[in-house]
Amino acid sequence: MTYHNITLLAVEPEEVADWLAENGFPAYISPMLDDITVVYDGLSLEADEPATLAVADDEMDPTDPLEQLLLLVSELSYELGCTAWLMLCDEAQTCIYSIYVDGNLVEQYGASDALPPSGGNPEFLAELFEQPKRVIKDLRAVLNRHPMLATERHEKLLKLLGVPPLALNIGYEQLQQGALPHGMTDLEAFIWIGEVADDDEL
Repeated sequence: MTYHNITLLAVEPEEVADWLAENGFPAYISPMLDDITVVYDGLSLEADEPATLAVADDEMDPTDPLEQLLLLVSELSYELGCTAWLMLCDEAQTCIYSIYVDGNLVEQYGASDALPPSGGNPEFLAELFEQPKRVIKDLRAVLNRHPMLATERHEKLLKLLGVPPLALNIGYEQLQQGALPHGMTDLEAFIWIGEVADDDEL
């Protein structure tokens, strides 16, 4: 399964929805659980090449789907003054994430069947999600294990960090097809932004 989503810390879903609607991005927004709100954006990551770890910068390629997504995450983090955690998992067992704080990239990680794990800071993750130091060893083991199923890696990270599984195995396409995050029973609990402004840019 291929999916991606953006986990936001300490931001109300309505505030997120207002910004996305104003800027013309289709998305579902989860209800807030334990100070967590998840954005399932409608940006397509279809490309000829598999996703790889990348950084949005002044020299970004505006036609690259992943760099467009990274820019969206950066802008969400900056405009809403929050931490934003982009997670992407695909069928090639690629698991990549980028974390932005107030618009600044502070953490990256990537692993796949073809490439060993790169990046990732278990101490930072534990501190960010206010977990005790004893979980750092387990976080490091999950980040460094190779090979490992992408969704399994994501699930273990969420459990160790005490994050509700709103982001696990689910993205915009899955929600459109009627799937729901674990523990959720009603799509009406989510905010849907369906209109896209043709000329709006980040």
